[in-house]
Amino acid sequence: MNKIHFALIGVLVAVNFVFVTGNPLRDAENSFDDELMDDMRFTDEQRNFMFGSENKNSKTGTTWRHWIKNERGEVVIPYNIDPSQGFEKHHIDWMLRQFTAISNSTCVRFVERTDEEDFVDIINGSGCWSWLGRMGGRQELSMKINGCFFSGTAMHEMIHAIGFHHMQINYDRDDYITINWENVNEDDKSAFNKVDPRYYSNFDTPYDYLSVMHYLKTAYSNNGKDVIVPNDKTFLDIIGRVGMLSAGDALRINRMYECSIVDEIPEETTTVTQDTSTVSEETTTVSE
Repeated sequence: MNKIHFALIGVLVAVNFVFVTGNPLRDAENSFDDELMDDMRFTDEQRNFMFGSENKNSKTGTTWRHWIKNERGEVVIPYNIDPSQGFEKHHIDWMLRQFTAISNSTCVRFVERTDEEDFVDIINGSGCWSWLGRMGGRQELSMKINGCFFSGTAMHEMIHAIGFHHMQINYDRDDYITINWENVNEDDKSAFNKVDPRYYSNFDTPYDYLSVMHYLKTAYSNNGKDVIVPNDKTFLDIIGRVGMLSAGDALRINRMYECSIVDEIPEETTTVTQDTSTVSEETTTVSE
């Protein structure tokens, strides 16, 4: 299992990178053929593939439909950010820095939409949420101004749009974490359902405590006590709080889209830390 240097852990705790999952669009529960799970929206068809269903004909190996590569092998995701939604320049710049951090370590490229049919429309909606993967046509990604502008949130939601779910629902998660079910809100237990490994792939990457897609230890707690407890207790106060792209996050995206730039987890990866005013580079050192 990968170990992170204790110095880095101390830094992460000290700066307190808080990732806020946010609430889904509860008032849209009955809108067409969709299923809501915490900060994601996906169709019944996607849900059946991810969490297991009979009468499947083939293994997908991915979460859902991919975005299209261009002739240079870049995965292009058009986006739209309409200032009439209430976003000011510092909101837009903040989101774009987080998207750039993804591009810096993957072959995914975010381009402002002109006339592309498939695109991500970033809205000031009710909470922080995204559709899973490329849905076709206009698909919303919500970044509520009063509630979603915390370190890593825009990156987290865009990685849902790229096609990935949450780390702690990976099929082998029980080898790395314990879910204290007695501490989980009854109505939120489905947020911890494990994916079906026949139809959802983590692309042969190890469980990643540092993933920006990981939940906090107290996610959906009914009593303030820990819900997710890492087997390696060093990470108890780290999971869900990193707020930046991990080496594993980048590797999973690159393998999913068969990018040529990264084929294995590097010993060192340069990531970008975002806040509302500055961008700084940090090097995360990973050792076996």
